Amino acid sequence: MADYRRYVDGRERYSGVRSFLLSRGIVLEEGTPDDDPGFDTVCGLGNRKNLLFMERISQRGVEPFGDTIEFIARLKAMGAGVALISASRNASQVLDSAGVTGLFDVIVDGMDLETKGIPGKPAPDIFLEATWELGVEPARAIVVEDAISGIRAGRRGGFGMIIAVAREGREEDGEVVREVLLREGADLVVTDLSGVKLVKKLSSALQQIDEIIRDAAGKTLLVFLDYDGTLTPIVERPEDARLSEEMRKRVTMLAAKCVVSIISGRDLSEIQKMVGIKGVYYAGSHGFHLLTPEGVVWEKREAERLLPLLDRAEERLHRKLSSIEGVLVERKKYSIAVHYRRADEKMIPRVKREVELAREDGLRISYAKKVFELQPDIDWNKGRVVEMIMNEFNTEKDLFPIYIGDDLTDEDAFRAVKGVGCAILVGERDETLADYRLDQADLGAFLEALMRCC
Repeated sequence: MADYRRYVDGRERYSGVRSFLLSRGIVLEEGTPDDDPGFDTVCGLGNRKNLLFMERISQRGVEPFGDTIEFIARLKAMGAGVALISASRNASQVLDSAGVTGLFDVIVDGMDLETKGIPGKPAPDIFLEATWELGVEPARAIVVEDAISGIRAGRRGGFGMIIAVAREGREEDGEVVREVLLREGADLVVTDLSGVKLVKKLSSALQQIDEIIRDAAGKTLLVFLDYDGTLTPIVERPEDARLSEEMRKRVTMLAAKCVVSIISGRDLSEIQKMVGIKGVYYAGSHGFHLLTPEGVVWEKREAERLLPLLDRAEERLHRKLSSIEGVLVERKKYSIAVHYRRADEKMIPRVKREVELAREDGLRISYAKKVFELQPDIDWNKGRVVEMIMNEFNTEKDLFPIYIGDDLTDEDAFRAVKGVGCAILVGERDETLADYRLDQADLGAFLEALMRCC
């Protein structure tokens, strides 16, 4: 069973066969989907597996887990959209047999993978397709999975949270299953879904400032600040997001008392120029590019080899999208942001499709507020650069990191400070990993109050 979960579970039919055979050093001809079941090809073995699976369903039926049905009911009651994704081409038959087809707002299955050319897990595309059809951003969506390939896909897709379900009695190569799933990227591991809490009403960080100061007492305070929508209000055009002199003064005063980092999706040189404060860390391009207070420049070298892919994507996107009014293609060193805030709603599916077509292997699509973004497909984001900065101070006394941000891309950073500091969401969002919330207009007052614990 452990081998099935590791190499087959959650994968498209023939991909699972191929993965298992390679784990044993076996290479077979690919064959065709028309190969007879059991024929000595990848497709033949996959067809044999499928035949046995369908016979089992026909004879025994499918019994859904009651805790999962109840969990879905709770989601629906709070107005959440629910999608089912499956690499199986038999998903509709399984759902019909279990009598649960009507529970889902969106279903993306193995047939969709084939007809739409969507890569299967561990690529995140099947999840991304489901969130697009639901009309939500990945960072605002929760992935519930039991397959390792699905957990990896959820992590690569930048989803807000990944819940892994490990039913009792499950093992992974003799290891404690919870540790395996957490290592693969799950945020939470449960044996069933009955106890999962869905809603958390966030308190105001300004109103709870005394509580935050108590938690930070005696620790090294690190304050991480997003730029657009946090230090400055959201504006129609990126170039209009200017830092007020009052906010600049408060951040400067805070930086004189504790460690301050500005974390932005903008290019490093641009964010440094727009903030203009000495003695702070600047992280540009969602953390791919970093400048320390001492003037040391760091770059994610693994991403440099992917710059030619971004160059080609940039050329294509300019060519394909230049005629669409309200769309802005913004090139940064390590990413391409396609802004559609000012575009006609009817044109957004076309914009999304062009971004998808511009993505080559080695790039990923991320979603922010009214932005599609192409980035190097490597394990790096705002959260990872926050962890790197935190590690610089791990030899000192206990740390208390505070991350303040408004964007969907800030959820990775919220995850990084979870449990050791606090995450503060600027604005409103139903699903978030943040501990507190804050109105953008109150940020200055919060930073001023925070200086009491420095």
